[in-house]
Amino acid sequence: MVGLKKKLVLWWEKITNFNPHSVWPTGHCPVQAEGYTKDGKWYYFRARGKQARFMILESKDEYVKVEGLILFERNLDYGWNTHQAGWLSHEDAVRLTTVWLNEYYNESTLKNISGDEPYDNPQVTSVPEKQIGD
Repeated sequence: MVGLKKKLVLWWEKITNFNPHSVWPTGHCPVQAEGYTKDGKWYYFRARGKQARFMILESKDEYVKVEGLILFERNLDYGWNTHQAGWLSHEDAVRLTTVWLNEYYNESTLKNISGDEPYDNPQVTSVPEKQIGD
């Protein structure tokens, strides 16, 4: 039954696009993943202690420089004890990294379109005056 369950899970992940950015976490205490974004920036995910952290830098060399210039960063307090994040499942690591990569791509797209900082809520659009109050 375990083999069938694994096949079903892999099939479900494939049809639902579970891991669209091909994130492959490794280890426990810490759980880590690294890779490159579509625009060639280097990302690093690490879950250790009580925190999961994700950052994007120009390159891996920037990380070695005492965390160089961080272009994008997210942190999440995780769990109720001092080592809970280190035992984050690899599936949850993929989910978190996917959410944060999507946020980075959305913010990058908004910056490229406007040339400014990203908007707080990109879904809000202006409403023509004649529709207000109707």
